[in-house]
Amino acid sequence: DLFGDSLPAQPESAPEPEGEPDFASDDDVKVYRPASAPLPEGDEDVKVYGAVGSFVAEAERRSARWSRSGQTPLGGFEHYEGAGFDADASDGDVLDYSAGSDLDDRYAAPDSESAPRRDYGEARRAGPVLGFLAALGLRLRRDRAAGEAVTIEDAEEFSEELPPKKAAKYYAGSVNSLRVRVRLALIPMLALLWVTLGLPSFGSLGTGLRVTSLACLVLQLAIVMLGLDVFTAGVMSLVRGRPSMWSLCALANVAAALDAAVAYAVGTAGWGFPMCACAALSMFFALWGALLESRALRFSAKALALSEDPMIVTAETGVEGREGAVLVKSRRDTAGWLRRCEEPDGVENVFAALAPWLILGSLVLSLAAAVISKQWTYFFRILACSLCAAAPAGAFTACALPYFLLALRAYRMGAAVAGWPGMRDIGRALGMVITDSDLFPGGSVKISSIRVLDGASPEDIIADAGSVIIASGSGLSPVFSELMSRNGCAMRRVEDFCCHEGGGLTALIAGEEVLCGSAGFMRLMGVMVPQKLADKSAVFLAVNGVLSGIFNMEYTPVKSVERALFGCLRTRRAPIFAVRDFLVTPMMLHRKYRVPAEGFDFPLFAVRYAVSATEPAEGSAICALLGREGLGGFMEVSGCGRRAYIAAGLAVTLSAVMAVVGVLAAFILYAFSGGLTAAWLLAITAVFTLPALIAALAGCAH
Repeated sequence: DLFGDSLPAQPESAPEPEGEPDFASDDDVKVYRPASAPLPEGDEDVKVYGAVGSFVAEAERRSARWSRSGQTPLGGFEHYEGAGFDADASDGDVLDYSAGSDLDDRYAAPDSESAPRRDYGEARRAGPVLGFLAALGLRLRRDRAAGEAVTIEDAEEFSEELPPKKAAKYYAGSVNSLRVRVRLALIPMLALLWVTLGLPSFGSLGTGLRVTSLACLVLQLAIVMLGLDVFTAGVMSLVRGRPSMWSLCALANVAAALDAAVAYAVGTAGWGFPMCACAALSMFFALWGALLESRALRFSAKALALSEDPMIVTAETGVEGREGAVLVKSRRDTAGWLRRCEEPDGVENVFAALAPWLILGSLVLSLAAAVISKQWTYFFRILACSLCAAAPAGAFTACALPYFLLALRAYRMGAAVAGWPGMRDIGRALGMVITDSDLFPGGSVKISSIRVLDGASPEDIIADAGSVIIASGSGLSPVFSELMSRNGCAMRRVEDFCCHEGGGLTALIAGEEVLCGSAGFMRLMGVMVPQKLADKSAVFLAVNGVLSGIFNMEYTPVKSVERALFGCLRTRRAPIFAVRDFLVTPMMLHRKYRVPAEGFDFPLFAVRYAVSATEPAEGSAICALLGREGLGGFMEVSGCGRRAYIAAGLAVTLSAVMAVVGVLAAFILYAFSGGLTAAWLLAITAVFTLPALIAALAGCAH
């Protein structure tokens, strides 16, 4: 199902159960397992409360269902019975969106500062023409009453964010409405394409100009009514003096409807059938893009709601003198997450700059083409063709489709990306910082055995080793911390701590020199290690130059990390392995994960400590959040985010090129040649749209 919400559960980052040794009898060894995050739930708890925040639906209800006959001034409605409202609802977790409630002003009103920016409304049920006129008048009166001091876009900067759970429910309601409308619009859209492309039809349909023009007009208006909120948004953008891509779509449908009306009235509009199919295709893609974006925003909000203490991903520059931005994980507040997710995407920004020129150019060039060709009845045909080319269908899914596919994949891994801004920052980043917990998340590292040599106290050895390891902040810290807790050992004061490039740590504890590291490090420091005890996965401890303890470690490879490491090699994300665990080396990763030993960036230990300690700069914006440990979610966000950004950039570029070239081509062909038929314009639209769709699907859906 193209519009379904099937989300197959993905495996957690716990080790594979096959072959796992039994440590039930070992009191000093504890098997760690990460807490399993709750699987995504369905929408059983989602209740749709009519048209939340929709001006058109609000105007329809107020014009059709007054609870009393008296006239009430604007803004003074006492009560009305909107469709879908339950006055007796008693669910304490669900907001009351009924008219007149206190929460209605906070979360439901379209002009509310707390309402999410992406509001696509509900399906229209009755009185579409009256609803549109009432909505337009209501909006204009409110703008005049407010003196247009603060626009909706400006007010967003001062609005409060909805809680993640309520935001997810809000967008779930929009998804339910948009899914129904897209499916209903698909039937007349296919019929329009069938007739316009000249495929076999019955009766005079497809052969008679009058009959075909009237049929195309009816089918187009049906699609426009299903996307009336998109049409209204385009009109209101024009009224506010801020033309947008929605304005181009609305004007294209108006011009195409006038073209069909003239063709029906005159009977000889020329150059084939009206442009209804081209304009309706833009409206259909606008609805589909709104559906994709609503679903993506729902996934992003729900991922935050399900994450108890998520890691935050930011793009930092100047990390240890490296050029470009690098993705870094950290712990910080998630304030501003929803607002960043709702920022305008790349195609909206591009067409916001192009729309005024495209509208003006279409009007002027269409008039000039009609004058040159001396065919005044062709004016609306030329204008409709120019505006349909200026509002290409692919523009409405240029960023929405890659973001939806990215949000879906990230959500399955317990992660989320902060809308277009997050996808852009991730796509432009040149690398990512990988730490100990990414390679071996909680539960994948254990102490298999402990050997205390003659003359040493077990409590002292465990306390010294644990204190030094914990001071280093490596991935072994949780394991040794648990070991100290189980044996009643307290942390000791660590002085003159130092990390060595040979793969070990030195410190002073109670006046004694403590060395902790691998077997090679011990030999490098002059400590004798018997050959039969020189395990490559063991932590050795020496006190005052004498080997005192050996901790044999067991690293269990995680399947999701293995896939992520191979993904790093394929996508060339240039990961920086800022790993503090001295036992994790390229050769060790080669043994555990079967990845090539070369090709990974393992800096010097001093650089690793500095890079892994990097904190986000003040004002760094959130790119993504990770709800689970391990490299799987981080690599999914980084690798798929880069591919989604490239696909979106390609789609935006193709859409902008088609808009500009299409307007100029329409003028040239209609003024000096035989014109351009609707079938040819559909073919040109497909040429510019299909590559972007294929790139998005290939980059994010595999």
